Amino acid sequence: MSDHYHRWVEYTDELFNNDILKKKSLPPYLVNLYGLMILKKLNRDDLYKVRREQHSLYKIVVNVRLLQNLQNWFESSRYSYQEIEDTCRQLFEIIYADIQNALKHLPSPMPFSYDPICEKLRLDVRELLFLEGAFKHEILQIYWYVWKSLFTRPQLRNEELDFAEKTAKKGANASSWQFAYMFQLFLSGRVEESLALLKNIGSNYLSYLLLFMDYYFAGKNWNGFTKLAQFLIEHIKDYLDTISYSLKQKFFYSIDTVFHQFAKETGRYDLYEQLLIAMYPFATRELSYFYFERKEYGKLIEFVQLSNFGYLSSDILRTIQKEEPQYLLPYYHRKVQMAIDQKNRQSYKEAVRHLKKLRTIYKKLKKEEKWEVYFEQLLHETKRLRAFQEECQRGKLINVENETA
Repeated sequence: MSDHYHRWVEYTDELFNNDILKKKSLPPYLVNLYGLMILKKLNRDDLYKVRREQHSLYKIVVNVRLLQNLQNWFESSRYSYQEIEDTCRQLFEIIYADIQNALKHLPSPMPFSYDPICEKLRLDVRELLFLEGAFKHEILQIYWYVWKSLFTRPQLRNEELDFAEKTAKKGANASSWQFAYMFQLFLSGRVEESLALLKNIGSNYLSYLLLFMDYYFAGKNWNGFTKLAQFLIEHIKDYLDTISYSLKQKFFYSIDTVFHQFAKETGRYDLYEQLLIAMYPFATRELSYFYFERKEYGKLIEFVQLSNFGYLSSDILRTIQKEEPQYLLPYYHRKVQMAIDQKNRQSYKEAVRHLKKLRTIYKKLKKEEKWEVYFEQLLHETKRLRAFQEECQRGKLINVENETA
């Protein structure tokens, strides 16, 4: 199997040399184009007659080797890392997806015949972290996924943990090897130390916690997931302060489904609620539906009032009116005032519709006297708004004879 590894990487190096290195002064967009062509050649099924059971491992080896070559080219290029990331993202995304897909199709359990290749492959994966440049975040994720799914032998992980610890101490804060050490601590079961290291590196890197959460979620390790969820909620505000509006939205959508499912599995809806509150205003709609589904109508209306989230569907309003109508009183009172404040004929008609809802609720609650006091006071306060008074008459809230009441 060791011979297979050498042939695979030599062929990858040969393609890179012929298609990219021999073409002097290539701009990044052409590196992206030629890189995609190299991938097509590497994906040929008849290459070296790769056996089916070896195909996933082959794909990982050649993609990691191609990444190595690309990283070396990026480092010596006169173009900035930002320019490279902007123009070569398509190539990197395909390599990333190929590695992910190959990892999913590895045989389980892993045959011992893979060991000689894994011994050499892990050194190539290490090299990716030493070349800290373009696509640092993607490289770190590849490192995580390969060590999570392929390099699972205890001896390999123990050796990598020691190596990562020593290397991390030599680097600056937030170096790739600090993250690698954090990953290895987590995989070795030293979760508290891993989280402490993440906290020390900085809250702006909290997104790496999602890798750990997915790991526990997939294994239904709810106790572990709970610990990570509490850590996330504790530090999420500092993290959100460091990222853009669009990234905040993306971050919320990346964790909402997992958190919701976790709450269903464990009953820890309190943690899901804390997350939704922490992610406001991005979780506005989800938080309102959360309260509705839990029949926490008081919290729902309070949230709507405080957040100025004006929309509740007619189905939701009907359900609350049927089950717990008292919670709708502050909602409709506010709706009436907002409509009157707009001071136009159409908004007055809207106010009357809300007033009718209020009257129905007060009647259902057997509090007609409170309704009469409230409505009489409202008519007094709006006596100069003739159009509003007219709409109240048309809506049969008042009769002509008590128009000036």
